[in-house]
Amino acid sequence: MHPQAIEIPVKPRVLKWARETVGKTVEDIATRLGISAGTVLLWEVGKQAPTLTHLRELSKFLKRPLAAFFLPAPPQEPPPPGDFRRLPEDKAHPFSLKTILALRRARMIQAAASEFVQDANIQMALPIGTAALADNPATYARNLRGILGITVGEQAAWPGSEAAFRTWKTALEAKGLFIAELSFPFKEARAFSIMDTCAPLVVLNNNDSHTGKVFSLFHEYAHLLLGKSGILDNTSDARLTDEGRQAERFCNAFAAEFLVPTDALANADIVAAHRPNASWTDDEISRLAERFHVSPHVVARRLLTVGRMSESAYRSKSTHYEEQYAALATQKPFGRRVPAKMCIRENGRPFVALVYEAFGNQRITYKDIADCLGTKTKYVDEIARLMRTSKAA
Repeated sequence: MHPQAIEIPVKPRVLKWARETVGKTVEDIATRLGISAGTVLLWEVGKQAPTLTHLRELSKFLKRPLAAFFLPAPPQEPPPPGDFRRLPEDKAHPFSLKTILALRRARMIQAAASEFVQDANIQMALPIGTAALADNPATYARNLRGILGITVGEQAAWPGSEAAFRTWKTALEAKGLFIAELSFPFKEARAFSIMDTCAPLVVLNNNDSHTGKVFSLFHEYAHLLLGKSGILDNTSDARLTDEGRQAERFCNAFAAEFLVPTDALANADIVAAHRPNASWTDDEISRLAERFHVSPHVVARRLLTVGRMSESAYRSKSTHYEEQYAALATQKPFGRRVPAKMCIRENGRPFVALVYEAFGNQRITYKDIADCLGTKTKYVDEIARLMRTSKAA
């Protein structure tokens, strides 16, 4: 008998775990392998076993290393971040494979970063996890402004939203926050965060706009400030637990106050010149958004919060902005992908630097660099060159 045709005694629970954790059905497996659904069911109850050829194909299809199928039992994997926010009936809707893989990739980045940080005895410069839901988010927003040392005037002087995003991102990374940019369906999540005392991580959606990423970055930072992981998705307020609603309100208020401070908004010439009972035009809101390098939706919400826009006017504006977000979710990325540059962007410069430092200290091999960064070995040298010659990727 050919070695590839020999049945492999895989634990049935492991097979079922590998399938379910990426949201695949028995029928999906059967179709991919060209076998009957009944055969797959027999594997999962231990009455038959797959061959090595089957396992190799399952490894590709279920995005698991071949070695995972030889585990004695399914490994314990944490639930998606922010799961505490949802009501029980809302947890039955799993994320798509792309989002699951992004979550898995994020946990790998964080686990490796935490290990490297502890091995190198690096001390975080930015404490995380000190706020409570009963606290005033505006106070923490002002404190972070002071820590980062970036004034509203400096913020207004940036040339555009891309520069604003890169500057905020770099400032937080310099203080100990890990930030990754990964691709996953925009309609499922805009961002998420995973709390860890050594390597707190925020993951932004590559498909989002720069202003969207900026708000998501500080919204997720607030989740870490509360000491819990979180996810910025499309879950409606009515489907959240009480704790989930409180957390979202805290995080939204924190991000809004940080990016558009109340005093700075009130003192803006556009706001000062606006008649109290007059409607806000799209042009006025857009000019304010450009000044603070945020989305018009954030400005409209801030005007409502400070009493300069009515609830009905805000609802009308908000509906328009939500339609724009929905359109953004259907857009496909454009432009030529440069693998080395994308690798740095996706993993974040601090993590990439830790990986190469570990290699320099002979703690990992050359091939390990590619594995840690989720790229191919042929790009390793180019990534190192980019890290030396550029400040951003």
